[in-house]
Amino acid sequence: MLVSLKDVDSIIKEALELPSAERGRIAARLIESLDDASPPSRCSDDELASKINQRIAEIDAGTAKLVDGKQAIQEIRSELGKRRRA
Repeated sequence: MLVSLKDVDSIIKEALELPSAERGRIAARLIESLDDASPPSRCSDDELASKINQRIAEIDAGTAKLVDGKQAIQEIRSELGKRRRA
């Protein structure tokens, strides 16, 4: 299916007018579709579990740098914006 950028912008504009619950459903479905097409993780389940346990230990020890959720989202959006402009 060939869709123009104008069509995509129109779809996004309409989606942003939906209630947050409906936007969430759309976002979840889009993410699912990406997960289906994405390459397998480079880490095994054991490696991921080990990394999670390591980070939990760092948090418990007070050595992890914690970032407020809103700040993290702002930083991610900023980085994505930079990448899109590049």
